[in-house]
Amino acid sequence: MRILIINDHLNPSGGAETFINTLKINLEKKGHIVKLLGSKKGENLPSILSRWYSLKWYKRTKEEIKNFKLDIVHINNCVRVISPSVIDAALNSDMPVVLTFHDFHYLCHRLGGIYNENRQKRYLYRHKCFFPGCLGYDEDIKDIPRNLWKKAKLILHRKILKGKNICFIAPSQILAKSMEKFLEVPVKVINNGINIPEKRTKYEKIILFVGSLNEEKGFHKISSVLNNVKSYKVVVLGSGPLKKMLESKYKNIEFLGFQKPDNYYKKASIAVIPSIWMENFSYSVLEAMAYGLCVLGSDIGGIPEQIKDKQTGILFKRGNKKDFEEKLNYLLKNPKEIKKLGGNARKYARKNFSWDKITRKYEKVYLNAIRGN
Repeated sequence: MRILIINDHLNPSGGAETFINTLKINLEKKGHIVKLLGSKKGENLPSILSRWYSLKWYKRTKEEIKNFKLDIVHINNCVRVISPSVIDAALNSDMPVVLTFHDFHYLCHRLGGIYNENRQKRYLYRHKCFFPGCLGYDEDIKDIPRNLWKKAKLILHRKILKGKNICFIAPSQILAKSMEKFLEVPVKVINNGINIPEKRTKYEKIILFVGSLNEEKGFHKISSVLNNVKSYKVVVLGSGPLKKMLESKYKNIEFLGFQKPDNYYKKASIAVIPSIWMENFSYSVLEAMAYGLCVLGSDIGGIPEQIKDKQTGILFKRGNKKDFEEKLNYLLKNPKEIKKLGGNARKYARKNFSWDKITRKYEKVYLNAIRGN
């Protein structure tokens, strides 16, 4: 097959970018011809307008379809730069279209919201989220114009999707069901894939966090607990707006900034995933499981679909420091349980999330879309 994969960004910067680049590699291993289309510049001032509906990216998509002699178009994120105009371009060229959702954008213009049950602030404009407890970032009255702008764009994008002959895919059940309910379209589930390393971790006394140090990833909610851990070293790989504050406050935690995590996955025993927003199907969870780490993750979004509680990891109540501390102390007092859960996680990831398995599922979806099934 000749496949065009489209995404807002091409440079590796997040889960969707990791997905499209790895899927391309695995499809090419199976003999398919794959081309990527998207922005190399990322989000900037012009993209504030282009993300609504871009004639430029409409024309570029039409040109690629004509010149590349495609069999199918696989669209991913198209809401921050290139816009859903690429969907119209593909359909107007009589191309079968597969669209993979990577986040909750089409439901919540805050991209999944922040779970914060303690904030009670209310203003004239209030975004009603699909997720109870979602307050997001912007609750000040000064944010009303920006929120209305985002909301209007969201409504336009929903209208473009509805009623179109598209095969919709989501990596998690919770995202698929939410999209089916709010967009009134059928959505298939194909999980994200992961490459399984040859060797598992060495289970050194290291607790690892990999991710952005921002509000939604929730590390600030558990950092005081980790700072008090005596028997294990706590290592943080990532940067973000909260990094300086956390570094100055918690001296017993090693903040190493952005690093390629593989060398740390090879040593650590526990990975913490304390997200307080609606994760879709976390790559951080998959990577840790693939190396056999015991994952201690919050019970939000698609994380409970990855971690089977007390079987392939442990779940704690999102944003609940006390519950996190209890679960962490249990693991620290039971090192055999860490290895047992980590080993189970690695086996589970190999069986269910290997890239070979996921690529075969996408091949089947492509063929069915081409045949009109």
